[in-house]
Order: sequence, then structure tokens, then C-alpha cells
Amino acid sequence: MEILQPEQQVMAAALQVRAARAELLAGNVANADTPGYMARDIKFDDALKQVMENGSQGGSSFETITTRENLGFDRNDTDINQQLAKSYENSLNYVATLKLYGDSMGRLRSATSSS
Repeated sequence: MEILQPEQQVMAAALQVRAARAELLAGNVANADTPGYMARDIKFDDALKQVMENGSQGGSSFETITTRENLGFDRNDTDINQQLAKSYENSLNYVATLKLYGDSMGRLRSATSSS
């Protein structure tokens, strides 16, 4: 019997994708001045679908995309402000999802302890 409801499974998968995206965006920020570096990102919807279909194994190898926007003279396309904004947005979404997930698990814990 599956304890987690579909909504909780989606939230758990979303947390996994957001964590992987945070690492990728941090790499973009760290390489903002690296000649030839191309910023990478994850298509959230595609990665979420991958985790939902493949379970936790899907999270280790998300398909990344490169934008190739803002290509500079050093062949680096990383805009530090854009990457920091994406990172901030991703972290806000992670915290919001974590809060919802925690609340739903608390309700589940409360419901099972009342029995």
C-alpha cells in the first residue's frame, strides 16, 4: 500500500528537481567569468516528468539545455544577474514546495496517529 498521495509524490519529485537545478545554477554563477562556458539549465516540467516516471533514479541525469544568449567576446554566455535571479526564484519555489510537503506530511502523521 502506498502511503504517499499523488500530490505528495509530485512535491517530493519537485524538491528533487529543484535541488538538482540549484546545483546547476550555482555552477553557472561560479563559471560566470570562465571563457567559453555556456550556462546550463533544466527544463523543470520535463525533469519532473522524468522523476515521476523513473522514480528517484531519474534525478541523477537530467537533460540540460544551454541557452547561448548574451554571447560575450570570450565566448561565455553567462549573465551573472540573470543566473542569480534564476537561482533566487528556484530557491523560493523550493522553500514553498518544502513547506507544502511538510504540512501535508504533518496532516498525514496526525491522521495516522489518531487511529
